[in-house]
Amino acid sequence: MAAGMLPSYPVFDTDEELSSLPQKWAKWISGLEDLMSSLAINDHQRMWSMLRFYGGEKLRELETQLAYNKEDPYGADPAAVPPVPGTPNHYRRLKESLTTHFAPCVNEVYSRFRFRSINQDEGESVDAFVTKVRSEASHCNFSQDEHDKQMRDQIVFGCRSGKIRRKALAEDLTLHRLIQIARAEETAKANALEMERVNDSDGTADVFKLSRPGKYSNKLSLTAKRDDETSGLHPNPPVSERKCFNCGGPFPHSSNKPCPAKGKTCNKCSKLNHFASQCRGGKKALNVVLEQMPDDNDQMLSFLGEIRHVNALSAPAHLVTVHSNEGEIRFNPDTGADVTVLDSDSHSKLRPKPQLTKSGVKLLAYGSKKPLNILGSYVATLQFNDKKIRETVYVSHNFNRGISLLSRRACQGLGLITLHYGPHIGQIRKLKPDGSNSHPLLSTFQDICKGVGCHKDLEISLPLREGAKHVVAAPSRIPINLYPKVKAEIERLEAEGVFESVPVDDNTQSISRLVPVPKPIEGSDEVGVRITFDWRSLNENLDQVHHSTPTIEELKARLINAKVFSQVDMKDAFYQLPLDEESKRLTTFYSVGPKTLHSPHSRGSSIISHLS
Repeated sequence: MAAGMLPSYPVFDTDEELSSLPQKWAKWISGLEDLMSSLAINDHQRMWSMLRFYGGEKLRELETQLAYNKEDPYGADPAAVPPVPGTPNHYRRLKESLTTHFAPCVNEVYSRFRFRSINQDEGESVDAFVTKVRSEASHCNFSQDEHDKQMRDQIVFGCRSGKIRRKALAEDLTLHRLIQIARAEETAKANALEMERVNDSDGTADVFKLSRPGKYSNKLSLTAKRDDETSGLHPNPPVSERKCFNCGGPFPHSSNKPCPAKGKTCNKCSKLNHFASQCRGGKKALNVVLEQMPDDNDQMLSFLGEIRHVNALSAPAHLVTVHSNEGEIRFNPDTGADVTVLDSDSHSKLRPKPQLTKSGVKLLAYGSKKPLNILGSYVATLQFNDKKIRETVYVSHNFNRGISLLSRRACQGLGLITLHYGPHIGQIRKLKPDGSNSHPLLSTFQDICKGVGCHKDLEISLPLREGAKHVVAAPSRIPINLYPKVKAEIERLEAEGVFESVPVDDNTQSISRLVPVPKPIEGSDEVGVRITFDWRSLNENLDQVHHSTPTIEELKARLINAKVFSQVDMKDAFYQLPLDEESKRLTTFYSVGPKTLHSPHSRGSSIISHLS
């Protein structure tokens, strides 16, 4: 057969990914052998030439690098009795050499990874999925006993049918039985769909007629009818039954008698060229909205306090009538609203209808994160009795069940609401610092208003965990500029009884580092120092004490019916909680002087979790 008459066959690409070369080579050579068999090419020399021809230039270059001799007899066995001389077979020699060359690329781990990654694709049949699983399993070197079990497991893992998966988990199925069930389920599903389509087309199912707005319809309707009821329907009415959607008269109009609605203004939406009886906008149609670039103030969020409780109101809202240039408006005064909001239904009744300007303000109802649907805003002159103000009114679609809100500022400006402050309402009465006797409480309780107090009926115990390993930290290096302030602060606290000296021969278990922190002094430009400690090593040796911190909701519930609120600042509160004797030894630290101190009182934010 001439080369020009040979059928086409894809060239083998030797540059493919190494891990997939053996599988692709086996598939390619099998297809080539089928091609040669169909062409009745059985001679080994012609088959050798066909392999080199269809293999392409890269495969021919690879052949020159292989250590094989095509003239070596194939099937020779000198050890046999009598010896077998073999026969020349150029094609088999080249095929085996190429197969051996690609064999080192086989990676069992990667092949099994590919096998475990197989999933059934959308629309893929069960047989195609099983064939894909079987093909990948052939490269994984599974033992004969494990081959079917591994295939069964992967079909269960990768199939798209939950019914098949549940069936396999409920019963111990073999591979053959699993494939039978999967095929039956797939066939039953396809047959059921076909039966449903036949039932839908035999006249027993409902036929839905969907009429959309267009040239001959102005409503969107969805009606269910039987097939015999819809047989006489037409997509459009006859010409004799057509009506004009602008004036309601017969359509089309004659050339000498144009539509009477042309140039007329609708009394509902104020638009041109149609009558109110044919208005499709209804009361919610608005005037032209002017585009306006929002400024920085338009990006602010405004909150409306009324919205959260609207559905819970049992009594009608307390509405007041406010006069404006466009007519009377019924408002609900709301001190929780930051802005005035007008419902779109109320806005449609105003005459003349105010022109809206598009605004970028976001209005949030109380407790909501979704902004309201704002159609626009306008500036109105509002008057109540002899009070008159200018107020920006925002128009919202279907807002607050048709009830408009009057903002807190507008309520005050119109005299609807006045705020009354007593001598102590909204004020915080502070005790004078530094032991001043200007307040009666300070003079009445002088014994507890001086110095650092100490709890009398409580001793804090730091529970050590079992197997605790104590750490003796290195002394802290105090900066030169802070050294005098740190020393003075430690001496002050020692004089107050917060710290106490430790004898030199005391067998201290744990010593922590002192960490001085600079802090500004109130009312002065000078910088003081706060004494803190590194309690990390100590915290690791303590048992965790669990404590449930009350939530904000729980605290609010306790304040129901409360009328008087006091604020007390417990200065140095941690210093006022004494430690027991064993715990004092755990809070020892190096002082800046030649002595070691420990804290008889609890100290440090890291200890909070163990003391609370």
